[in-house]
Amino acid sequence: MDIVSVGNTDSSNFGSKRDPKEANYHKATDLIKTGQHRRARQAILSTGCSDPTLPHIQEQMGAKFPKRKKPISTPNHEHFHAPHAKVDRSIFRETLKKLKPKTSPSLGCLRNEHLTALLYTDRSQAPPSTLNAFDKLHQLCNEIVVGSLPWYFYIAWTATSLSAVNKIDPASLAEGDIMDCRPVAMGNTLRKAVTHALFDHFLQDIIAETKPTQFGCREKACGS
Repeated sequence: MDIVSVGNTDSSNFGSKRDPKEANYHKATDLIKTGQHRRARQAILSTGCSDPTLPHIQEQMGAKFPKRKKPISTPNHEHFHAPHAKVDRSIFRETLKKLKPKTSPSLGCLRNEHLTALLYTDRSQAPPSTLNAFDKLHQLCNEIVVGSLPWYFYIAWTATSLSAVNKIDPASLAEGDIMDCRPVAMGNTLRKAVTHALFDHFLQDIIAETKPTQFGCREKACGS
């Protein structure tokens, strides 16, 4: 994996100005109200993130999330025009219905709620342009998976952002100690939904043919 560091930014301009622990408690309260107790516990126990512009943090990220072992060539004309599977409309719709609310935004600040908000029905009191939004998104996703878009789009499409999650509470660090961090990857929300829609209905057949070997059909985020 290639790691790109964003420069010329002031990290103090990003994120909430609220005390991190107070923000976590508010987040946990909201999650408990919606019955998401496991995620509420995670919010309460959160130790926060370190500033990714710090040299020792960048060094850790580079060591724990190393670059790919060999280069990947740019797709050629044959790759883009080879037969590709398409996203089934009904399966894609059901996939969006199952997206969890109140998750962290992906690259570009896209949230699951932005996708589920497009799931109007024919009986909804909404203008035609709004009712057609899901169909337009479905059409775009099929153009993506069949390789119709320019090659440089797919560089951004498959990108992930890395957060340097603290392994311990910063308050417990002794003077002069350096925070040990765990890199957590956050991918594109729409890409993950499309991957689910493409592969999930094949998983049981694939698992049945490959047991007891472990088999993965999608990129897993949050791996360190």
